[in-house]
Amino acid sequence: MIEYRLFFQRRSGGHAIVEWIASHFNKQGVLVNSLRPKVKWNLQPTKYWNVKNEKELKIKEKGMLRNAHKFVITTFEDPLRYFNTLYKGGIDGINSDIIIPIIIHRDAYNHFISRLQFDHRRKKSAPPGWYKGCIDHWKIMITNENFKNLCVKLNYNDWFREKTHRMKIAEELKLPNNDGRLDLTIHSYGGGSSFTGVREKANYEKITTRWKEYIPEHGITPKFRRVLNDKKLRKIHLSEFGWALNRKGEFIK
Repeated sequence: MIEYRLFFQRRSGGHAIVEWIASHFNKQGVLVNSLRPKVKWNLQPTKYWNVKNEKELKIKEKGMLRNAHKFVITTFEDPLRYFNTLYKGGIDGINSDIIIPIIIHRDAYNHFISRLQFDHRRKKSAPPGWYKGCIDHWKIMITNENFKNLCVKLNYNDWFREKTHRMKIAEELKLPNNDGRLDLTIHSYGGGSSFTGVREKANYEKITTRWKEYIPEHGITPKFRRVLNDKKLRKIHLSEFGWALNRKGEFIK
């Protein structure tokens, strides 16, 4: 069994990548969402692919994968909360023959606006400290050498935009049926994915230029100003993505 182990911050495209990986397989597979290393796994699997008896399997496999799955996807959201244990030991219930760790990078500005828009929709804000911690974690995840050396790096912006880039990533991940596919019909298992229930193909501009709509509509809110004022973030962003926003929310390269 091959395991794709995804590390990403919430609102950075993780669940779209989950569905994209699974779409390459025509054999039985399973998702176990929001795991934590060194914590006993007593979760039910979140979703199955290519099976007929999903309800029975969910009950049977709570706490342990017992079936002959060909692939398993595990997700670790906001992984810096337990960074020191990321690569030590196994996880109860998953005995994978091959583990391929993947770190997902999304540009910071659209990433944080996606979270702010999510808060607007549900009319409830994340705790104030969440945004500061999220900014600090974003900078570490982009620059940390352990992540760079141990994980397949997946730039969400490039993955979304370019078919050839998706095919290159798929080759690194040893995905079968590698044809550059992009299916963004995401089922409602992720707790608020941008693509939950989407049937039409999502527009690249809508994913990567949220800030163009957000700033005129809401102004530069205090939480987003924290992102714009962060000089270190801006420097990293220019190096990693080739562009950034200045303190006024203006595009720079």
